[in-house]
Parts: sequence; C-alpha cells; structure tokens
Amino acid sequence: MKAAGLGKTSEQNEKGELKARVAELEKTCYQYRNCNSVMELRASLDKIEQMKTINQVSNREHIMGEAVTQIREVADYLQTLAV
Repeated sequence: MKAAGLGKTSEQNEKGELKARVAELEKTCYQYRNCNSVMELRASLDKIEQMKTINQVSNREHIMGEAVTQIREVADYLQTLAV
C-alpha cells in the first residue's frame, strides 16, 4: 500500500510540474504575442507616416503646378499689355 501511495505522490508532483510548465509556456506565448502586436503597430505607424509624407509631396507638387500655371497666365497677360 505504501508503494501505491508513493506512486500517487510522484504522479501528483509530475502533474504539478506539468501545470507549472504549461503556465510558464502560456506566459511566454502571451509575451511574444504582445511583442508581435507592438512590432505590427510600429510597422503600421511607419507606413502611415510614409503615406502622409507621400501625400504631402503630392499636395506640394499640385500647388506648385497651380502656381506655375498662374505665373504663366500673368506673364501672358503682361505680354499682351506690353504689345
């Protein structure tokens, strides 16, 4: 009977160790998920900043194009006044 009792104790210890290991692995997995989420958020933020920069450049090019058009119109107008 003592041998059977020792077997249960050993089995209980093993189960306790396995539960502790599972808890440790779950914690590690959770930490990696959080780390991956942070990395994904940073990548998304970088992409957004990149798109904002591209949009600003596009807007500036459009404004410069309009300014050049207006300057040409004024130049043409001045040319007609000079004639």
